[in-house]
Amino acid sequence: MIFSNSKKQLTKRQFAILEYIIKYVQSRMYQPNMKEIAEEFEISISGAYNHLIVISSKGWIEIGDNQKRRIEISAEAIALVNGELDQKEWVKE
Repeated sequence: MIFSNSKKQLTKRQFAILEYIIKYVQSRMYQPNMKEIAEEFEISISGAYNHLIVISSKGWIEIGDNQKRRIEISAEAIALVNGELDQKEWVKE
């Protein structure tokens, strides 16, 4: 996957979803599906998908077509969640 070099700021909610996905993958070794993301954040499945589209448009992940667990995570996203990038710079207050 080719990720955008220019990342855009995330909202707190978008960051929380990104963090959930990364920690889910780190603990289970596979990605959450849309239903699991929706249930975690008490939103609809389409709401979860819409959040992923926006996070993808901001350059942090890539989502695949027609595959329930197809989310590619950028190295920068992992660094952000792990505290290696300044969250104040990348997550809107």
